[in-house]
Amino acid sequence: MNCEYTCEKPKFSKEKVEKLQVIFDNGERITLHGSEIQALELRLYDRLVRKDNFLSPIVESGYIKLKPDNIYRGEPYFGADQKRIRRERVETITERLLRGGIQYIILSDENNWSFTLLGDATASAEEELVTIRYMPNSIYGSAGSQRHTVTLPPVKKAMIRKIYLDFENCDGFEAMGVEYGDEIAEVNLRFSEELVFMGSGFVREVIGGCMRLRLNREVTWRRDSLYGRRRLLPLRKYRRRLLWRGNEEETDLCNLYITYGTYMASLEEMITLKAL
Repeated sequence: MNCEYTCEKPKFSKEKVEKLQVIFDNGERITLHGSEIQALELRLYDRLVRKDNFLSPIVESGYIKLKPDNIYRGEPYFGADQKRIRRERVETITERLLRGGIQYIILSDENNWSFTLLGDATASAEEELVTIRYMPNSIYGSAGSQRHTVTLPPVKKAMIRKIYLDFENCDGFEAMGVEYGDEIAEVNLRFSEELVFMGSGFVREVIGGCMRLRLNREVTWRRDSLYGRRRLLPLRKYRRRLLWRGNEEETDLCNLYITYGTYMASLEEMITLKAL
């Protein structure tokens, strides 16, 4: 049975933005410094949508006014004009924004926490300013609430292709689903109705339940970053890492990256266990 999850909508101000990245539909990317933002006002839709491992907001309307400055020539730029931008940064950024094709933007603060913002955006120029403006689109629903909502399915064993177990010290390893080794014996997770923000977007948070693994010696390859190595280890070492300090009541497992679907059509979701 699908469940509805919710969280408070984030509030943005130009004073809190350290970096702004604009990503285009052809893969090009420009980065602007927070001081180049002259004004920022955004209204978000109520719904969230999946972007990579996270749930991200969609901008309903609003604008970001920019005044590019040549002083920031060292900011990253990925595109056809990489050489030119060192000489003519303002002109290069302005022309690229006006060509269109904005796919999404990323706003980052001084702690490198980032919000990915989707939406229908265009750019226009007036004197020294370039304005990214968002236009409403009825397919995204309403925008009147103070909170985001999203409806998500439960995590079921039959849906899982693989799970990457992520530990607090950045160790991690994969357990395979039915198609590749049937190592996930049981999944019965209970989630908080409140989504949490995890550095790049919103995720579900586990507050109870269980997950049982049955590691299979016949699995010949798994993603593995234990002990600073990337190679298949004896199963006892995976068990030892999962049972933190040998204590079967505790673990420093902090996140799950669950891949659903098939090799040709897969979807990955990050889930946090930080409340446990």
